[in-house]
Amino acid sequence: MDNSEKVNSSLQHVIKYEKSLYISSNNLQEFLRILDIKKKIVPNNDHVEIGFTIDRIGMVYTEIGDYKKAIDHFLKSLDIYKKLNDLICLSKCYERIGDCNYKLNDFKNSLEFHSKSLEISKKIFKEMDPRLGQTHMNIGNCFLKLNKIDQCLYYYEKSLKIFKKSLTEYHPLIATCMNNFGLAYYKLGDLKKSLEYLEKGLDIRLKVLPSSDMEITESFNSIGNCYFKMENYKKAIEFYCKSVEDGRTVSLDNYSVIVPIYINIGESFFRLGDPIQAIGYYWKSMEIYKKVLNENHIDFARLYDCFGVAYLQMGEVKRAQEFFALYKRIRDFNMLQKS
Repeated sequence: MDNSEKVNSSLQHVIKYEKSLYISSNNLQEFLRILDIKKKIVPNNDHVEIGFTIDRIGMVYTEIGDYKKAIDHFLKSLDIYKKLNDLICLSKCYERIGDCNYKLNDFKNSLEFHSKSLEISKKIFKEMDPRLGQTHMNIGNCFLKLNKIDQCLYYYEKSLKIFKKSLTEYHPLIATCMNNFGLAYYKLGDLKKSLEYLEKGLDIRLKVLPSSDMEITESFNSIGNCYFKMENYKKAIEFYCKSVEDGRTVSLDNYSVIVPIYINIGESFFRLGDPIQAIGYYWKSMEIYKKVLNENHIDFARLYDCFGVAYLQMGEVKRAQEFFALYKRIRDFNMLQKS
């Protein structure tokens, strides 16, 4: 076996081992070690295999929520793929950077990278490939966050057209697209149309997802929000309650979704003239927040304000004033932190 064959054999051995590793924080150090090994084996640092491993390190950082570090790594692999003119890898890398920027609430940058991904994807995938549908939907999501609803709906229409031609009738991606339409029409204030799409999305999700899936929670909650906006508070409570049923336990992963729903149930009872029921849900929310948030977290502010308003309606002015004071303290603290 000559030297080049030995190098290739060593590289293949490393690649096989790397592919056996899950994208997990537990494997971060192992991916870093593999990167060092590959750099010693391959002829230069612009080799595609170096890009693959840097990508995987970026995916680990994405998994643990360190999106800035993830972007740093994806930009390094992007540079390699540009030099190699690897269009498939370029498209995926642009998408990953777009996703990370979206998580960081940098929607303009997210839009830029998803648009680049779409530009390349159009060159390499068939017109009705679901991957193109996903990219159109990603761009629509950015426009939704930027409150450019007309552009948002345009990309959702494109996405839905592709999904309907390339996927089964009850595919989760079609449900997501329907749900996104619902959110867009909600922002436009067209609550009737919003409900129509949200219910279509929910119908699919109930057919294809486990009853405790958080996407079902999202659907029930969004429908509840529509009814709340319509001032149909009994119906809002019905859907809010459904969204936290079916074995959904509160965890660090989902408390930021579940707790606001409890607060929404409380606010609905308050609007129905039942402050005692409202306060019960506020205390339920408080117990969870105290376990997962520091005492000055801004999410406490809304909750304290709700307590204050409810106690005021009950005529307990002193208790209400205590909660309003807590609300003001946290609001002022967070404004000072930003300045």
